[in-house]
Order: sequence, then structure tokens, then C-alpha cells
Amino acid sequence: MPQLAMEGGVPRHIGATLLNSILEFEGTASKTFAENTTILNSVHDRLAKDTEPVTLTLEQIASQLLGRDPNTLSKADRYAIHQAIDQNPVSIIANQSLSVVESYTFRPKAQTELINRVIKWMREYQTLRSSGMGKKEKRSSNRNPIGTFVKTARQWIYRSRASRKPTQAYSLSPRIDFVGDSEHQAEQLKESSKPSTPSFSETDRDIIEFLRLWILPPLFVRDSSLRSTGSFILFHIGLYDNFNLNEATGYLALQELGILTPWENIHVLNEQVALPGHGLSPVSDAIVEECNKFCEMPSCIDTLVDSMKDFRKDWGDTPVFCVDSASAAEIDDGFSLERIAHSLDRFWVHIHVANPSAFIPHDHLLAKGASHFKRSFYTPERVYPMFPPNLISEKFSLGPGKPTITFSAVVNMEGEILDTKITHGYINNVLYITPDRLRKMFGIDINENPSMSLEVGGTPKGPERPELQEYISEEHKAILETMERLLAGRREKRMKKGAIEFFSNYPSSPLVSGGEEGVRSYTGDISGRYDYNDDPTIGVSGQFIQSDGSLEATKTDFVAHAMLLGGEIAAQWCKERNVPVIFSAAAYNLDKVTTEDQGEFVPGSSPYSQLPRAFSSSKPTPHITLGMDQYSKCTSPLRRYSDLIVHWQVEAALRHEAKQSMADKSEGYPNQVDETVLPFSREDIKAIIVRSNWQNKAADRAQVLSREFWVLQALFRAHYFGEANLPEGFQCVIVSQLPASSNSTSEPDETRYTANLLPFRVRCVVTTDKSCPEFRPGDLVEATISNVNLYTVLLGLRAVRLVHRPEKSRATVPLGFLH
Repeated sequence: MPQLAMEGGVPRHIGATLLNSILEFEGTASKTFAENTTILNSVHDRLAKDTEPVTLTLEQIASQLLGRDPNTLSKADRYAIHQAIDQNPVSIIANQSLSVVESYTFRPKAQTELINRVIKWMREYQTLRSSGMGKKEKRSSNRNPIGTFVKTARQWIYRSRASRKPTQAYSLSPRIDFVGDSEHQAEQLKESSKPSTPSFSETDRDIIEFLRLWILPPLFVRDSSLRSTGSFILFHIGLYDNFNLNEATGYLALQELGILTPWENIHVLNEQVALPGHGLSPVSDAIVEECNKFCEMPSCIDTLVDSMKDFRKDWGDTPVFCVDSASAAEIDDGFSLERIAHSLDRFWVHIHVANPSAFIPHDHLLAKGASHFKRSFYTPERVYPMFPPNLISEKFSLGPGKPTITFSAVVNMEGEILDTKITHGYINNVLYITPDRLRKMFGIDINENPSMSLEVGGTPKGPERPELQEYISEEHKAILETMERLLAGRREKRMKKGAIEFFSNYPSSPLVSGGEEGVRSYTGDISGRYDYNDDPTIGVSGQFIQSDGSLEATKTDFVAHAMLLGGEIAAQWCKERNVPVIFSAAAYNLDKVTTEDQGEFVPGSSPYSQLPRAFSSSKPTPHITLGMDQYSKCTSPLRRYSDLIVHWQVEAALRHEAKQSMADKSEGYPNQVDETVLPFSREDIKAIIVRSNWQNKAADRAQVLSREFWVLQALFRAHYFGEANLPEGFQCVIVSQLPASSNSTSEPDETRYTANLLPFRVRCVVTTDKSCPEFRPGDLVEATISNVNLYTVLLGLRAVRLVHRPEKSRATVPLGFLH
């Protein structure tokens, strides 16, 4: 049919080729689906396990489901498989890193059956409730599992509200003090005289598990039946008239039912992060139990044999500086300096790193545990270590007599790397200092900057490390000053290669502590509890000053620059020998960054969109952001699995080189290392990268949200319940303008911006009306708190005035402050 009028978009004759290609692609995909309809329509039933989740790539799904070699799959074949997966938004979860789906997690069949069972109960209950509700229908609805749950739930909620009130922040209030309040005393007496609240039945527990799946991340936003069933459960409970019947109110309801604590940080309950101890990941719980059992064996330490014992040197009295905060759970790294004879400007810089890889083979039980968790996970209320903590503190955390792998480089004052080597040894003379103490030695006291502290519930207990030193001798001061000049020279070299400086405005982590049991959290127990007397104590502090680069970076952030050098040494060493490891890289998205739009602000965009994109590779690849030809993280093997891989690969290569004859070494040393002598081939490394990307992204986000959650908890209790004095207004830094379509609740004349709250560095949304000027990224704005949402972990503010607009050339990016 000819095009008779202007239709908008691309004219048909121009788009015809593309449309024909799309139709051909869809036809091929439909043919593949039709030929395998029975199999593809039962993808979950065929590949899921009964009680444990299964994670598979699309290639593995094709191989197991269709018996196809992944190399024979066309793009249309892949799309057909994707369509089959997409029909199961509840039972199959896409594991996504940025815009790329890297794998899929199949829920256990038992969990999927539970979800379908509760949805069926709700449909039956709705039918009974809508059929006139005569005596017969009423009796039937009361016997329906939804009806019995609603009755029990109301009793638990009434009991909860005798001591804690629901709030529009989607969290329960702190426990109400009844002293001197006759009305509340009477209510409490009335509640305590009631018969005990019934425990939850088996069907009640099914419904509670359904609600848990509904409200915890990752959310099933695409499945309407699951979302509507959760909302109908809240509707029939009938106690949430002033709330939207959504996942946030479901979170509140589970607090009132005693399933979640009134301060539950749901981001540690994310199924994709799979943290142990919460009853959400049987695999994680089993791994932790097995690793702990191994470490409790009397002969545990004796079974861990040093594979590098023949390569170790004694570092003697060489002072090794370990610079970590007072809250450090394990000490991964330190550094030392060695003078070179007859040279005034060249030094060996040694980065000493803990060395568990020499004692724990890559296929050991403990290594499998590290492979599963990928990293330690840190929240203000708890640490989830990658290795059993007793083993780390006793055997590997850096200290006198502990084993190390040392990444060394000869560096001159111009920052040139003239030589590198990797050695193994034992350190003896270890000095522990904090970053603050080191900065003060350089004449930088960040504690003199304007700051704000907030405490609710009392003063939380901070960690103690008696080994930390307050005094730095003149001898040690001279060593540290020399090393700082070397690091400054190296930094200058990287900056000339285009490195992008991210200045240190690291937000401090809140201190959170509980009673004798610590900060209680969900453990998988759904028997129903309601009496939480011990609101956690929370302390958080922050500085109002934003770094603008006036302080010397290597003095302000000494340790970060030392560890960057360690990663640069490791990557160069592996590149020279063709040893595959996980290389960190970064490159610009050239389609998005042009000369014309750099530095310009487009509403709805973020300054972050103009930064190089970070990624991982099995081959040495330039890291534009760091200004390095290659880089690999290697200084945190006690808390990062990727660093362990580097160590295993390097140690295997060192042992292999030691076996080579001197004649071999003379022919172009260092020699290329054959992959067959390494624990991991390049294909192994590629597979690990694919499996790790989405998990690390999910863990990163969960850690950030966990920190912000506890900051908002403190603000919530201070702002709404007067547990601490707050200023009338806060200052925040604008990040970007939100599109008008991003929130249907906004008024027509309102504009909304994402921002960063000072001094605590948490995400917030600032709303303005037409009386306010248009804000730009980097603007410093005064605003007042309008709402706190503890479910989405988002603070709402209303703008009061523009405080300061930086010069365009010095505009800063919150949480990075980029120049």
C-alpha cells in the first residue's frame, strides 16, 4: 500500500530494508520456537531444581534444553530461547550488568509452586468475596487460606501497634515510651490482657513467604498477577487505608507481623547477592557451615601447606606500614621503601600483600567458598567475610611473622617505573596507623573542616584496635615522605596520559550497634515476633567541605595511590608472560561523548554519562580513567576473589620459571608461560568474568544502599521523633535533572533533581517550584526535608535557595568530584 500522507518517523521507502530484515528475523525466530514449542514452553520445569536455585547462561540453556552446540546458534535462535525465558518473569530472573543480561537464575520449583498456590488462593477468595457474601460464602471465605491469614495478621498488627506506630516512611516508629501517658498505658494493659496471639499456620507461612518474595529485591515488576495478589492481601487485611497498597506497604506489614525487624535493611536480603545467615540462600548457608567446620578442626592450620616456602625471603627489620581505618576487619596490605645503593632518586617501592593463595589451592574447599561469594560484603551493622574470620586473623591478616606476596618496582622521582619483580617472604616489623594519622603527618587535618555528627538511641560502640600507633618517629616520617614524592611523580605520569582524578570525598560509614544480641535481622524464621525493645543506636558523621583538588592527592589519599602502583606492577608482570588474569580496563563510549557536548548540561542527563566505561578483560587492556596501559587488582586477597586469582596465576608462573634451565631463561627472558601450567586458562578467566560481573554489580549496589539506609534511619528518627537536633535546612549538590515523566505525582510547575545530601553523602531528590531558578550539576542548594522513604532508601527535599554555583571549569560531580 502506498504511503498517502505524512505519518511521522522514517519514510517507508527508506525504512523498507530495515523493516524487511526485522520481519525476516522475527520469522526465523518464530520458526525456531514453533519447532521446539513443547520444550521451550516448559523451560523452567526442565531446567530448575526442586529446592535450590540454578544459574545458567543462555548458551548453557541452549545446550541443556535443545542439545545444541552454542557455536551453532544464530541470533534468531537465541532470541527464540530468550522469548521462552521472558514468559517466566517470576520463576526465571535475568542477571543483568548494565544493559547486558549475562545469565539467568532459575528459582527452585518449590518456590514457584508456592507463588502459584498463593495466587490461586487469592483468586478463589476474591470470587467468594464478590458473590454476595451470604452465610455460605462467608464461611467458605473464612476457611480459605487467605481468610484465615487475614484474621491472624490483624491480631499481630494490632498487638504491634500497641508499642510501635506505622509511618509514611514505610517503617515502624521507635518503641513508644508509655511513661506518663495514661492513654497508652491503658492501651498496653488492654493488649496484655488479651489471649496470646495465635502462631502462624502452615498456609499462613506460605502467604508470608509470598509477601517476602514480593517485597524483597529483585522485584518482579513485570508480573501483574504477583503484584496484584500482594496488593489484594494488604487490601483484605484492611489496616492500610492511608497507604498505597504496593511493595513498600508490604515491607511495612511484614514489620508489623514481626517477620522483619522495624529497622530491617532489606538490601542484605537480596537473593542475587545471596548472603548467608538469613535463610534465603541454602547454598550460601551450606558453604559457610562447611568452611567453618573445616576451620574448627584442630589440624586445620597444619593441612594448609605453603606452596611458596622455597621462594620466601625474610624482610628482617624493614618497616612495613599498614594503613587502615580503626574499623578494618582484616589487614590485606602494607608497603615499604628500600634505598638503591649509589642512587639518590631511585628506590624500590614494595607493596606487601597477604598471601592466602600460597596455602589455599585454587580447588580447595575454602577457595570454592571464596569463588561462590566473590568478595567480602560490608554493611554498617555486619560484615559477611569471604573467608572464615578466625582463619584470617590467625594465619593471614598482615602482622609480624605473617607470609606476604610482594609487588615491587624501581621508581624514580619523575614517576618512571624502571624495573619490577614479585617475591614471597615474611614480614616482621609491622607498624599500624590510620589514614587520618598519616594525613596529619603531612599537615592535613580533615577533622578541622566543618562537619556534623548525628546520634540516635545513644552513642554506638565503635571498633577498637589497640595495635594502632599514634606516634610516627622521625625515621619513619622520612620514609613516608620519600614514598609520597615517588607516588606523586607516578601520579603525574598517569595524569599526563589522560588519567581522570577522583578526589577523596569518601562518605564515612555509619556506626550501628544493638543490644546483647547485636543488631537483629531476618533469619528465615517466620514464627512471628512482635516485641523488639532494642532500637539500634546509630551514629553518622560527615564533612561539609567538598575537595576541589587543592590538597595534594597523594598526601590525602596515600594508600590508594600505593595500591594502584601494586596493581600496575602485577598487570605488567602478567602481560610480559602472557598470563591471563582479570584485568580492569576503561574506555570511552565514543557514540555518546563528542567535542560539542562535553561540559554541557542536558536536562535528564548525568555527568557520569560522559565518563569512560569500566569493564573487565582476560587480556591486558588500557585503563583510560587511571592512565595505565594495563591494571589488575591484586592487593585485597582476603576480601576479593579476583585478587586471589592473580596470586594463584603468578605463583604457578613463578614455580614454572624456577624449573626452567638457565639456558632457557637466557633466550628472551621473561618467557611466555604456557597456560597448561596455570590453574586458570584464558577461557576460564573469561567465564569467571561473565559470572562475576552481575554479582559484583548487585553487591556494589546493595552495599551503597545499606549505608544510605542507616543514614536515613538516623534522619528518620531525628526528624520525625526528635531523637536528635537537626538543622532547619540541609545543603545538597545537584547531580542531574529528572525528566518530567519520571514521577506522575509531581505538580505541573515542579521540577525534580537528583542530588547528594551534605554532609552525609546520600542520594536525595530535590523538588523546586517555578519560583526557583533552574539548577545545574554541581550547584550547591539549600533544602528542607519533606519525606523519608526507608523502603526505596530515598530522601525527599524541597529547595529553598541556590547557595553557590561553581565556575563551569570547576563543576564537581558528587561522589567523585571530577575535574
